[in-house]
Amino acid sequence: MILTNSEITADLRILVIDDDEFICHELKLRLEDLGHRVVTAQSGEQGLDLVESFQPQLVLVDWLMEGMDGLDVCRTLRESRFGQLFYIMIFTQHDNEDLLVDAFDAGADDYISKPITPRVLAARIRAGERLVRLREEVERERREAHRYLDIVEVMIIGLDVQG
Repeated sequence: MILTNSEITADLRILVIDDDEFICHELKLRLEDLGHRVVTAQSGEQGLDLVESFQPQLVLVDWLMEGMDGLDVCRTLRESRFGQLFYIMIFTQHDNEDLLVDAFDAGADDYISKPITPRVLAARIRAGERLVRLREEVERERREAHRYLDIVEVMIIGLDVQG
Protein backbone atom coordinates (compact mmCIF):
# COMPACT_ATOMS: atom_id res chain seq x y z
CA MET A 1 0.00 0.00 0.00
CA ILE A 2 1.50 3.34 -1.02
CA LEU A 3 0.26 6.46 0.72
CA THR A 4 -0.24 9.66 -1.22
CA ASN A 5 -0.02 13.13 0.30
CA SER A 6 -3.82 13.29 0.47
CA GLU A 7 -3.86 10.13 2.63
CA ILE A 8 -1.41 11.50 5.18
CA THR A 9 -3.49 12.14 8.27
CA ALA A 10 -1.27 14.64 10.10
CA ASP A 11 -1.85 13.21 13.54
CA LEU A 12 1.57 11.94 14.48
CA ARG A 13 2.85 11.74 18.03
CA ILE A 14 6.12 13.69 17.84
CA LEU A 15 8.79 14.00 20.51
CA VAL A 16 11.06 17.04 20.17
CA ILE A 17 14.33 16.90 22.09
CA ASP A 18 16.49 20.03 22.29
CA ASP A 19 18.29 21.70 25.15
CA ASP A 20 17.20 25.11 23.85
CA GLU A 21 13.81 25.92 25.38
CA PHE A 22 13.00 28.47 22.66
CA ILE A 23 13.59 25.94 19.84
CA CYS A 24 11.47 23.33 21.65
CA HIS A 25 8.64 25.82 22.04
CA GLU A 26 8.89 27.04 18.42
CA LEU A 27 8.92 23.51 16.96
CA LYS A 28 6.04 22.46 19.20
CA LEU A 29 3.90 25.34 17.95
CA ARG A 30 4.74 24.72 14.29
CA LEU A 31 4.10 20.98 14.53
CA GLU A 32 0.84 21.43 16.43
CA ASP A 33 -0.27 23.86 13.72
CA LEU A 34 0.25 20.97 11.28
CA GLY A 35 -2.11 18.84 13.37
CA HIS A 36 0.39 16.74 15.33
CA ARG A 37 0.54 15.91 19.04
CA VAL A 38 3.87 17.12 20.39
CA VAL A 39 5.80 16.63 23.61
CA THR A 40 9.14 18.32 24.24
CA ALA A 41 12.18 17.45 26.32
CA GLN A 42 15.21 19.58 27.07
CA SER A 43 17.77 16.80 27.35
CA GLY A 44 18.43 13.43 25.82
CA GLU A 45 17.83 11.73 29.14
CA GLN A 46 14.49 13.50 29.65
CA GLY A 47 13.48 12.59 26.10
CA LEU A 48 14.22 8.92 26.66
CA ASP A 49 12.21 9.02 29.89
CA LEU A 50 9.19 10.30 27.92
CA VAL A 51 9.41 7.64 25.20
CA GLU A 52 7.61 4.87 27.06
CA SER A 53 4.68 6.98 28.28
CA PHE A 54 4.21 9.10 25.12
CA GLN A 55 5.12 6.41 22.55
CA PRO A 56 6.14 8.81 19.78
CA GLN A 57 6.05 7.79 16.17
CA LEU A 58 8.54 10.43 15.14
CA VAL A 59 11.45 11.82 17.16
CA LEU A 60 13.09 15.13 16.30
CA VAL A 61 16.36 15.49 18.18
CA ASP A 62 19.07 18.15 18.19
CA TRP A 63 22.52 16.78 17.50
CA LEU A 64 24.46 19.04 19.86
CA MET A 65 23.21 18.99 23.45
CA GLU A 66 24.83 18.95 26.86
CA GLY A 67 25.14 15.46 28.29
CA MET A 68 23.48 12.93 26.01
CA ASP A 69 23.63 14.27 22.46
CA GLY A 70 21.39 13.45 19.51
CA LEU A 71 23.57 10.59 18.28
CA ASP A 72 23.48 8.98 21.73
CA VAL A 73 19.68 9.30 21.72
CA CYS A 74 19.52 7.65 18.28
CA ARG A 75 21.75 4.77 19.30
CA THR A 76 19.84 4.19 22.54
CA LEU A 77 16.48 4.18 20.77
CA ARG A 78 17.69 1.83 18.03
CA GLU A 79 18.91 -0.65 20.66
CA SER A 80 15.37 -1.09 21.96
CA ARG A 81 12.78 -3.14 20.08
CA PHE A 82 10.15 -0.39 20.03
CA GLY A 83 12.76 2.27 19.15
CA GLN A 84 13.42 0.53 15.86
CA LEU A 85 9.98 1.57 14.64
CA PHE A 86 10.44 5.31 15.32
CA TYR A 87 11.28 7.71 12.55
CA ILE A 88 14.22 9.68 13.91
CA MET A 89 15.17 13.04 12.47
CA ILE A 90 18.26 14.92 13.65
CA PHE A 91 18.50 18.64 13.25
CA THR A 92 21.93 20.17 13.11
CA GLN A 93 24.12 22.95 11.85
CA HIS A 94 26.62 20.37 10.58
CA ASP A 95 27.01 20.38 6.84
CA ASN A 96 30.01 18.08 6.84
CA GLU A 97 29.33 14.93 4.82
CA ASP A 98 31.30 12.66 7.18
CA LEU A 99 29.34 13.90 10.19
CA LEU A 100 26.04 13.32 8.41
CA VAL A 101 27.12 9.76 7.63
CA ASP A 102 27.82 9.37 11.37
CA ALA A 103 24.25 10.47 12.08
CA PHE A 104 22.80 7.86 9.72
CA ASP A 105 25.13 5.21 11.14
CA ALA A 106 23.82 6.06 14.62
CA GLY A 107 20.27 5.34 13.45
CA ALA A 108 18.90 8.62 12.13
CA ASP A 109 16.41 8.34 9.28
CA ASP A 110 16.72 11.95 8.17
CA TYR A 111 18.21 15.28 9.12
CA ILE A 112 17.26 18.92 8.86
CA SER A 113 19.81 21.71 8.66
CA LYS A 114 19.49 24.68 10.96
CA PRO A 115 18.00 27.19 10.73
CA ILE A 116 14.84 25.16 10.22
CA THR A 117 12.38 26.72 7.81
CA PRO A 118 8.66 25.94 8.28
CA ARG A 119 8.23 24.74 4.69
CA VAL A 120 11.14 22.29 4.82
CA LEU A 121 10.05 21.09 8.26
CA ALA A 122 6.53 20.35 7.00
CA ALA A 123 7.85 18.53 3.91
CA ARG A 124 10.26 16.42 5.93
CA ILE A 125 7.55 15.55 8.46
CA ARG A 126 5.23 14.44 5.62
CA ALA A 127 8.02 12.24 4.22
CA GLY A 128 8.60 10.78 7.68
CA GLU A 129 4.91 10.18 8.17
CA ARG A 130 4.72 8.10 5.00
CA LEU A 131 7.41 5.81 6.37
CA VAL A 132 5.85 5.71 9.84
CA ARG A 133 2.51 4.63 8.35
CA LEU A 134 4.17 1.98 6.18
CA ARG A 135 6.14 0.62 9.15
CA GLU A 136 2.95 0.47 11.20
CA GLU A 137 1.16 -1.39 8.39
CA VAL A 138 3.99 -3.92 8.10
CA GLU A 139 3.96 -4.43 11.88
CA ARG A 140 0.16 -4.91 11.86
CA GLU A 141 0.41 -7.45 9.04
CA ARG A 142 3.23 -9.27 10.85
CA ARG A 143 1.12 -9.56 14.03
CA GLU A 144 -1.87 -10.75 12.00
CA ALA A 145 0.24 -13.34 10.18
CA HIS A 146 1.51 -14.68 13.50
CA ARG A 147 -2.04 -14.88 14.80
CA TYR A 148 -3.10 -16.94 11.76
CA LEU A 149 -0.01 -19.11 11.97
CA ASP A 150 -0.94 -19.96 15.55
CA ILE A 151 -4.43 -20.97 14.37
CA VAL A 152 -3.06 -22.95 11.42
CA GLU A 153 -0.69 -24.80 13.70
CA VAL A 154 -3.63 -25.99 15.79
CA MET A 155 -5.57 -26.93 12.65
CA ILE A 156 -2.66 -28.95 11.28
CA ILE A 157 -2.45 -30.90 14.52
CA GLY A 158 -6.23 -31.44 14.46
CA LEU A 159 -6.23 -32.67 10.84
CA ASP A 160 -3.16 -34.89 11.05
CA VAL A 161 -4.28 -38.42 9.93
CA GLN A 162 -1.32 -40.06 11.66
CA GLY A 163 -2.84 -39.17 15.01
